[in-house]
Amino acid sequence: MTNEQYLRAVNLYSDSLFKIAYSICKNKQDAEDAVQNAYLKLHTSKVEFFSDEHIKNYLVKIVV
Repeated sequence: MTNEQYLRAVNLYSDSLFKIAYSICKNKQDAEDAVQNAYLKLHTSKVEFFSDEHIKNYLVKIVV
């Protein structure tokens, strides 16, 4: 994953990932941690992503 793809994912999905995490955690700090951990895992992942939708699904699964 290139830096441009990573930054695009952060810009596109941060709000929706936070909403998902907050609905589960019911706590702002825990939700922020869950999103941060998901992005860290994305950044270090060796997975080859084929589309933006693939990246989003990957991140949602990690957050949940």
